Parts: sequence; C-alpha cells; structure tokens
Amino acid sequence: MMSIFTQSKVTIMSNNTINSISEFLLHAGTQYQVFDLGRETKQIDAQLFLDMENGAVPCQRPRQGKAWFALCFSQLENKVKNKLEQAYLWFIALPIDENSKIIAATRNHFLQVIVDALQNNPVLNDSLPDNPYLFAPTETQRGQLSALILSINPHQIEQRSKPVIAYLNAPGAVDWRKLVTQDIYCSANIINNEATLTELVINRWSLYEEKVKSTLLKALSNVTLSSSLQSFFISELKNTTDNAQSELFLLALSGTKPSIEIQSLLAERLLAFDHLNVDTLSIIAGRFYWHMSPGLVRLFFNACLEIDTKLEKEGTLFAEFYKDLVAVPHLRNEVIKTLNELRNA
Repeated sequence: MMSIFTQSKVTIMSNNTINSISEFLLHAGTQYQVFDLGRETKQIDAQLFLDMENGAVPCQRPRQGKAWFALCFSQLENKVKNKLEQAYLWFIALPIDENSKIIAATRNHFLQVIVDALQNNPVLNDSLPDNPYLFAPTETQRGQLSALILSINPHQIEQRSKPVIAYLNAPGAVDWRKLVTQDIYCSANIINNEATLTELVINRWSLYEEKVKSTLLKALSNVTLSSSLQSFFISELKNTTDNAQSELFLLALSGTKPSIEIQSLLAERLLAFDHLNVDTLSIIAGRFYWHMSPGLVRLFFNACLEIDTKLEKEGTLFAEFYKDLVAVPHLRNEVIKTLNELRNA
C-alpha cells in the first residue's frame, strides 16, 4: 500500500515543530475524520478533537483512564473521488489526568514516535512500530466505525444491506452463514428507520439465527432506537432468563435517549442483586452514563457494594467503577457526592 506520507512531507514535519495530532495530519496533506470510541462510537468535530488534545476541554467519554479515538484519514485529493478503500485508520488511546484532560506529554510522545518512525520509513499505513498509544478495537467497534464511515455513501450502505434484508425477510430461504458481519452493521440504521422493516424484524425475531441476532443487537447499540424497537427490546429483556441474552438486549438499548422508561429499567436491573453480575454493571457504567440520574448513581454504587461482598472482592470492584465514572465530566460531582454519602452512612 502506498503511503500518504511522501518523503518531502516527512522532511517538512521533521524540520518543524508539530504541536498536535490535528496539525500533523494537516501538514501531511490529509483529510481526516475523528471518532470517539470511549463509551460508544461517535464522530466528533475536528475542532473539538483539537481542543481536547490541547487540554482546553475535558474528554467527554473517557474509559479506564484514557481517551479512545479512531482517526480515519486519506489523501486530500481523494475527497472528490470518495475512495474509501484508500483511507487509513489509526486507533489511539491517550492517558487523561484527574480532570479528564489529555496529558500533553503523552500526546507529544505519540507524535514523536510517529515522526521518528516516518524518518526511518515514510511508507506507513495502519500500524506504527512500538507505539504504546495504539490499541486493537473490538469487533463491535470496528463494525460500528466502518458503518459510520461508509454512511457518507448511501448507495454503498444500501447495497451492503441487501443480503441482510433478504435474510430478515426470509430466514428460511437465505443461508445466514453467508452473511457478512460488516453488512449487518451497515444495515442497522435502515432496519431502525424503515417502519415496515422494523415491524418485520419484530414479528420474525424468533426465527432468526442467534449469531445474527447478537450481531444485530450490537450494531443497533450505536443507533438511537425507534420507539417500536425500544419497546420490543425492553419486553424481550424482561422476559428472558438467559443472562447473555439479557445483556445483549440491554446493550442494544444503550443508544436510546434518556427517559423515565429506561431509567426505571436500569433501576430494576440494579436492584435485582440475585441476578446482577459484573458484566451487567459494566454495560450500565460504560454505555448508560447519559441516563444516570443522582438516584441511579446511588443505586449503581450500592449494587457494586453488594457484588463486592458476594464475590469477596473487598471493595476493589467498587473502586474500579468509581475511578471509571468519576472521570466522566457530567457525572463527576454526583459520583463524588455519592462516595461521601456512602462513607458517612
């Protein structure tokens, strides 16, 4: 694969001070998109990314003490041609400080690693050698990200969705094993937005292969669900006794807008100590952070204490979730307040 970093650009970058990742990509003559992969997969504005990497604003979706990003970039001249196959992807995780701001020294180290590597070998694509800030995304993150990138071309999304829709229409006539996982992710928005197709999926849900359903639920977790799909998944969640299926339905509901109905559902989950597990807590903490009212924050940490005791974790589970949620800017004050209340109880 030919690199977008020509020898002349490498020389320019090595001879000038580059103060941000954004500036680096601009100097390299690229067009780029930034996606936040911290707690969901969302495209963010380039200026917001610049502000975050410069420490002007805190990261909105940090996880495990880091800000997680995907950078998709290509040669500027391909903008008109729309050649997505020539796009490059870097997955970057940058440590944050106690205020959820990216630590400038680590960002600078990341840049230095890139410049040093380019000086030795200007033909670089997705991978950079010995870079401590790169990470391997999950299959779900890759699927959701690819669907977002491909969404700029509705025709391509429509074409990739056709075999999935054919299966949804006639699961007995189409071999599910021939479905491409990425195509299922690409079909999520169409399934959610077209009422006729949504109704079809609801009515034939029990006929679909489990692997197809699980992939579709993961794909829909990055979509703001229609009211009909939301109601259906809530009903399925309440009626299932299988923990794995329950968690998948919960995950699918994580893209919904905050509402009393969803908050009530979360409260029910958090109060069901006998059936609660670490995976469910992780989904609620990782994906439902926008839904967490003061009451839900208190219920969540009470549940952490219960599971801590049940699993004889000696408070380590509580501490891990506290450290994770206190880094979310809009939850910080409430999480600290809850900790103080529990200490004084």
